[in-house]
Amino acid sequence: MAPLRGYTVVDLSTGIAGAYCTKLLTDGGARVIKVESPQGDPLRQWSASGAAIDGDGALFGFLAGGKHSVVAEAGDADLVNDLLAATDAVVWSRGSAVAESFTPTALRESHPHLVVTSITPFGLEGPWCDRPATEFTLQAWSGGIVGLGRGSADRAPVFVGGQVGDYLAGAYASAATLASRMRQMETGSGELLDLSMLEAHILGLTYYP
Repeated sequence: MAPLRGYTVVDLSTGIAGAYCTKLLTDGGARVIKVESPQGDPLRQWSASGAAIDGDGALFGFLAGGKHSVVAEAGDADLVNDLLAATDAVVWSRGSAVAESFTPTALRESHPHLVVTSITPFGLEGPWCDRPATEFTLQAWSGGIVGLGRGSADRAPVFVGGQVGDYLAGAYASAATLASRMRQMETGSGELLDLSMLEAHILGLTYYP
């Protein structure tokens, strides 16, 4: 039997990190409900070349396989809250009108039974919490890239492709969610997990380990 059978997760994230986190939970047997806008998740139309896609792209198919999809808009708070009331965990990140109509703190206060996993570039608090970032800038801020540094000073910066940092953040978020699940099973109460993507980059892409 799948180890996470009976475990339900609502995915309020946008981007690879949250999608990979919930994919790993799906692979473990969890029931994942992806909340999308009427326009659909942007990853549906992503392609490596930037070419237009007819239907859903391969990346979205990989990350969303086995998940359920629910369409909601920013004003559909009651619908989302009804979903959350009957679930065990929620994965949240900025990037969609639906997600940004909630905050992780508000989700935790409204649904104390939930494990709320927040994925942001620099965490929810601190002087950089609202600072914009991309995979490229996070790699730069993390320090060196394993074995490469940032390249030669007289050449363009070295960039590890494939958005590997997003996948690292998703893996850490998944592990943290599962660790919190054990506490949730013992106490009946959830908690707020504040994952910084920069810290995941530092842990996985530098000599820190």
